[in-house]
Amino acid sequence: MNTNVANIKIVKSIAEAPNYHKDKSHAAASVEEFVVVRNGTQEGRSTVDICFEDAQGNKFVAMVTGRVLRSVAAAIGDEG
Repeated sequence: MNTNVANIKIVKSIAEAPNYHKDKSHAAASVEEFVVVRNGTQEGRSTVDICFEDAQGNKFVAMVTGRVLRSVAAAIGDEG
């Protein structure tokens, strides 16, 4: 999945955050590794492959652009 646009939702506390485990809307998976691809786009910009594995051993990957990750990092700010 190539993701170069994403919404950023900011909440102030754990109480306001979605509880994915409780509502079963998302399966749990652990991050295995991040793979930075320096020339990952046709324009030569960086991308990051985020590799996951769930409890059953199924593997997943999400590819995001460096711009998306920088946007998320900017939203986190100095508090992160």
